[in-house]
Amino acid sequence: IRDRGAYEFFVRRPKSGGAVWSKDIAKRGTVFENPGKCYRSGISYNAGLKRYLWCQTIYGKEDMRFKGGIGIYEATEPWGPWRTVFYTEKWETGPGETSSMPTKWMTKDGRTCYLVFSGEDCFSVRKAKIEVIIE
Repeated sequence: IRDRGAYEFFVRRPKSGGAVWSKDIAKRGTVFENPGKCYRSGISYNAGLKRYLWCQTIYGKEDMRFKGGIGIYEATEPWGPWRTVFYTEKWETGPGETSSMPTKWMTKDGRTCYLVFSGEDCFSVRKAKIEVIIE
């Protein structure tokens, strides 16, 4: 961690797949964009599904503790490409400051998880059942 020379930074995903990396931080790229909406987020690896799950509070104009949205995305690599699993800008409860899906609370097959978030300024948990769609 202390050896900055050992770091590489994501630059982009070429059309052929994979990722392009650089030791030059000035060349870093984005792995996800949602202009004006991204707030705090948490990424977990779902070993059962072999997917990364990114939970993101969707920024609104009001106090996020009580009003706002939530987005859940999935990818095979932490640099994407990210696909939307669930997205709403107006959730029925306040999404809070942050959200995540703790790996400790995922079933072995990865199809049942728990969303932990700070909604309504409280410790909040929602059970999530994941339906796998094979394309």
